[in-house]
Amino acid sequence: MLNDMAIACSCHGVRDRTVEDAITAGARSVEQVMGLCGAGTNCGGCVPTIEALLDAAGVADTAVSLTSSAA
Repeated sequence: MLNDMAIACSCHGVRDRTVEDAITAGARSVEQVMGLCGAGTNCGGCVPTIEALLDAAGVADTAVSLTSSAA
């Protein structure tokens, strides 16, 4: 777990804890996290943080392609 108060996505003000909650709710890819909490749907700068949180949870789906962003 990263810092609960840390901002994972500055574009949308999504905290690490919110991304972790999305993972707990079943997100297994960056795209699924995007759909659940909005992180990563603007500039994509937080995608490495989302990937790190997925990896830390041991649920990362490495087959996901980020060729287009949502929103």
